[in-house]
Amino acid sequence: LPNQAPVIILHGDQDEQIPIISSEFLLSQLCGMPDHAPLERRVYPGATHSSAVLDYFDDLIAWLEARVEGEAAVDQCSS
Repeated sequence: LPNQAPVIILHGDQDEQIPIISSEFLLSQLCGMPDHAPLERRVYPGATHSSAVLDYFDDLIAWLEARVEGEAAVDQCSS
């Protein structure tokens, strides 16, 4: 079954565990799937693997609240 739940990918550009290209690749692969859900990727300059959560926590909460309130998710695949 196709996944219609919106997806957000959050990644620090200084992540020493998972290279930044990994989230670029993931987004491109998901965007290539037919009938994909809205997909958004945000990169946090200077954030490492362990510090990224501190950088994106507020953004993630705001993104989740927007979905609960019925606001449409951004789809970077169509931009």
